[in-house]
Amino acid sequence: MAGNPAGDYIIGSLLVAILYIGVPANILALSYFATRRARKANTRYFRIIYMVIIAVDLIICLSMVPVIESAFSPSRSGAMFNNQAFCSLWGISWVIFPNMSVFMICMLCTSRFLILKRSSIQLKVRLAWLLPVIFLCILLILLFITFQANITVMTYRAQFFICGPKGYEAKKDSDQRGTLYRGMISAILFTVIPGLTIIPVSITAVFSIIYLNRSRRSSRSIGSCTRRHYHAACTVLVVTLVYIIFNLPFSLCTLLFLLKVLQMKANLDTGAGDGASEPSLQESFAQENPAFDYITVVVFILLIAANSVVNPFVYLFRMVNFRMYVRHLLGDQRAAVINSL
Repeated sequence: MAGNPAGDYIIGSLLVAILYIGVPANILALSYFATRRARKANTRYFRIIYMVIIAVDLIICLSMVPVIESAFSPSRSGAMFNNQAFCSLWGISWVIFPNMSVFMICMLCTSRFLILKRSSIQLKVRLAWLLPVIFLCILLILLFITFQANITVMTYRAQFFICGPKGYEAKKDSDQRGTLYRGMISAILFTVIPGLTIIPVSITAVFSIIYLNRSRRSSRSIGSCTRRHYHAACTVLVVTLVYIIFNLPFSLCTLLFLLKVLQMKANLDTGAGDGASEPSLQESFAQENPAFDYITVVVFILLIAANSVVNPFVYLFRMVNFRMYVRHLLGDQRAAVINSL
């Protein structure tokens, strides 16, 4: 599928910047958290959460390599994605890791909100790694079931530079209703639900801001009665707000997408979709519209990857010890490196 060469070059160049900035930045952040000691249970809990978030961000940045190759290849030929085994593995990973990122942000902001609300609470350290593992297993089980039921089928989608679920886009499909239901199930499980998690995350962020403002006005400290815990709460809030900014377009698009699919289902249920005048599912969702394609790439790929690049710089901006660690690695002998968080 041929696109606009200038548009493809711009997308490819932005993804190259994400790759070359995001990978070393996340490796640096991961090495910092991995080498720091944490004495208190809550500190160990958040250390693990940050490490999982950074590891997921690193994988998301690395996963841009075949997308870059697709963007710069002639007519978006995508040599790497034309291998069906690689295409399926990449498509599965792109379902798993952005969803893992959403889940970890939810864990981060919810956990910090609980501490803001009740400073004496002691978080169980094992939950910091156990809950992500359980969530990962759930994703794998859902993917296995949807693959076995032929609900989710990965295919190279040249208009978006990636491999993704085919679902409702099967050409010349005689079973409009069955194809639509398969597309709805796949979209709700792997797109709509992650997209709408911005709602509880935003609500938690609002309540966190309220609690922080109350504490500042009343001159009371937070957490274990130290200024450090107040600062940590502000850092989590900044990370959450950055997530909301980069994922708000994705959430709005998933909502519009769901409304479109529900409208098509209503048309089929009422018989409005019968006849030659009603466009097929393929025509409804896969019209060759370069502007729509580029918007989709920006919302569903570029902004998600950009969020993974920005997070290490948020840590650098908010965490004094991390700044000292980076300065020390850059050769600043005056930087005092503290081995604890």
